[in-house]
Amino acid sequence: MMKKTAHPLLIASLLLLAGLAASAAEPAFRDLPPAEQRVLLPFAEQWDAMDQAGRAALRRGAQRWSAMTAEERRAAAARFGEWSRMTPQQRAEIRSRYEAWRQLDAQQQQRLRSSFERFRHLPPGERQRLRERWRSMAPDERRAVLDGMRANQRADEGQRLMRGVPPAEREATLRVLESMPHEERRALFRRMQSLPVGERETLRAKVVGMAPEERRRFLLESP
Repeated sequence: MMKKTAHPLLIASLLLLAGLAASAAEPAFRDLPPAEQRVLLPFAEQWDAMDQAGRAALRRGAQRWSAMTAEERRAAAARFGEWSRMTPQQRAEIRSRYEAWRQLDAQQQQRLRSSFERFRHLPPGERQRLRERWRSMAPDERRAVLDGMRANQRADEGQRLMRGVPPAEREATLRVLESMPHEERRALFRRMQSLPVGERETLRAKVVGMAPEERRRFLLESP
């Protein structure tokens, strides 16, 4: 039978998926819904000393846990078991991957989800073969694969940033894009994706016409 309370570190690990934004004010432990109290019982004594962001994050983790089916809880516990056995270096790599995931736009995240779904539906033997192939790679080989994926991502971004650029301006635009650090290109790409199609060319022309330092401030420091 599943216990009423979850392992506190397991609940904390769910925060990675639940997000860390704080709400305005979180209630005292005694005022939490009974279902949340049962899950968060290991944190009862520390609750009053926690800041609002910590309480809000733990509540979201508890709500996520409570909404899981028994099968999903078993899977989460298994993943936590894997996490607890990882070395600090392996955990740092997982965190790095998560940060990289957060930097992707919605379309790129959807492509990765689709790839994962295709992987899930492969025959077990094929999935195992791919896992073993990855594990057998030397660190340099893995880095080469990941670097290739990043290069493809940058090329894809570049192609989309160049869409709609008048032919007479393509060469100058391409030179500017190639000179921009990756973080600036990502910031420009995200801004253009958030705009209506008709406004993207205006933003592109504005950014291309800026001096490097002005462009950096505009893309990375302005809201």
